Amino acid sequence: MAEVVEWLRSQIIADKEAAEAAGGEEWIIGTDGQQLFLVPAKAEPQPWNAERITEWTYPVNPRQSGEWEECDRSKPFHIARHDPRDTIARCEADLAILDEHEVHDSGFSRSCTVCFEEGKDGDDVPVEAPCRTVRLLAYGRRYRPGWNPDWAPEGITS
Repeated sequence: MAEVVEWLRSQIIADKEAAEAAGGEEWIIGTDGQQLFLVPAKAEPQPWNAERITEWTYPVNPRQSGEWEECDRSKPFHIARHDPRDTIARCEADLAILDEHEVHDSGFSRSCTVCFEEGKDGDDVPVEAPCRTVRLLAYGRRYRPGWNPDWAPEGITS
């Protein structure tokens, strides 16, 4: 099961690298009345003059502000919420969690260095690696190439 840890780490690092390549900064939504667009947050206070990351044109009359209420703006707002700055922060947190739940190989078994459960005698015993925390982190990326359904946490199905 060491494969899940290696696969997960490679996924997180690839996400972080992609966010860094995209500039690593916060993105905001701007408008010129008929288009919504994403620009780096540093473009404030005049985002309409900045280089646009992407844009959406809507069939609205710029002088009729109420027309915006009928437009589906979910995609631009979703993209802005998952900008490179936030993606990098999430990846750094995920990598820290993965490092904290390091696998200890005793030669006889592999266990998580952080997670324990009650054993037969009432003593705490290490949880077999990969632990539920690592499996949950991996499960969040289950739609990616290389995912193995056997890595899903117990009680959860893909």
